[in-house]
Amino acid sequence: YSIPLLLVSVAATIAAMSWAVGISSSKWAEWGAQTLVDGEESIDLGDLATSILILVIGYVLSGTIRDILVIGGFSKTSEDRKGTRYAMGTLTFYIIMSVTIIFSLKKMSIDLASYGWLLGTAGVALGFGMTEILSNFVCGLILFVERPVQVGDIITVGDVEGDVRKISIRSTIVQTRDGVAIILPNRRLIETDVVNWSHSDPLTRLRIDVGVAYGSDVAMVKKALLEVAEREGRILKRPQPEVSFKEFGESELSFQLLTWMPTPDITAHRRVRSDINSAIDAAFRRFGIEIPFPQRDLHLRTTPETVAKAKEEEAKREEEHEAAAKKLKKEKGSSLP
Repeated sequence: YSIPLLLVSVAATIAAMSWAVGISSSKWAEWGAQTLVDGEESIDLGDLATSILILVIGYVLSGTIRDILVIGGFSKTSEDRKGTRYAMGTLTFYIIMSVTIIFSLKKMSIDLASYGWLLGTAGVALGFGMTEILSNFVCGLILFVERPVQVGDIITVGDVEGDVRKISIRSTIVQTRDGVAIILPNRRLIETDVVNWSHSDPLTRLRIDVGVAYGSDVAMVKKALLEVAEREGRILKRPQPEVSFKEFGESELSFQLLTWMPTPDITAHRRVRSDINSAIDAAFRRFGIEIPFPQRDLHLRTTPETVAKAKEEEAKREEEHEAAAKKLKKEKGSSLP
């Protein structure tokens, strides 16, 4: 509220100076009645001051109501609906400010209907020159009304992944796990695919892929993976963890450990995945299960025709080598005196 505080400070300063120099209220009334714009609807200094006062009061009132709605009236149980309260508070702020601006213009005797041609021309100009801004504005309204993404949600948009910290009418601020705040245009959240990890059910599945060498005991591999899942206390016991034998890979038998976590938090997923991978490596060493590396088996096949051709090419190379040696020897002999 820096602007209202500044205006209040200016008003207090003017009042103090008026009292000090002895300016009476009638003098102020006389100055306020001075006409600024003369015409069918004249505007005096008092109307201008009243209009500014209406804007200040409306701004303070809308901001206060927004803050009350966002914090939920200091309710202890309202944190579960943080995103909903934020959307309601922001919409309320813009609605009250729109009404305040209309009343302020009315106080200055400005009839918007008489300026319809000007507003239409300005609308066309804005449509061509501010397409992106207007598109983000409309997308912001859609986000506030439909609420597919709310403050506090964990989302993934392309290569951006993090927590939604703020949704404004034009853009959305997402804070990544590296502590970096990324500003996304609202249009991107509406027109592209968005993964919302906390949109409905906070339970999320954690998939861990692992491969073992051919010849490994499949039952033992499943037993080892399930033991690792049972010892990890940060994953849920219900639904139960399960192991899926996915496929016969090029150089491995592919398995997948499926578990459930109580939170969609990306950092928690990363830490649990790392710890489970370490535990799987230790379990495989204990059970004698080999983790393979990519490899290829090369088989060479020979036929009588290929053998004869190889011998012929080798004899030809030997003849060429002997001819070159004789030529070199002859050249050295002719160069001697």
